Amino acid sequence: MTDIYALNETAFLTASEDGTVRRWDSREQNCVKVYEGHTSYVNCVRASPDGLWFASGSHDSTVLVWDIETDKLLKKFEGSKGAITFLEFNPCNLTMASVSSDKVLSYYDLQELERVITQ
Repeated sequence: MTDIYALNETAFLTASEDGTVRRWDSREQNCVKVYEGHTSYVNCVRASPDGLWFASGSHDSTVLVWDIETDKLLKKFEGSKGAITFLEFNPCNLTMASVSSDKVLSYYDLQELERVITQ
């Protein structure tokens, strides 16, 4: 595992070197869902403040945004030249930021599901 994020008091997400994100239930002590979509290992995973979505960043230079309730992929952001090394949701609105290994900071409008700024 390369990263871990607590969704609530009984569930958490892990980022894995096998290119997946896994959702775990601590009460049942097992994996309840495996999310696939990256082609290389996943460096980071974070959930939105409302707990409805999560995003994962990978060595394959993509950011995937998932709906936790439906387990569906909402958006695959491509175009970074470096591995995505960190991402974070803004607690005040529907935006998110990611950092890549080529020192690029990207901002995302999650209401529109689009990348709005890359610096």
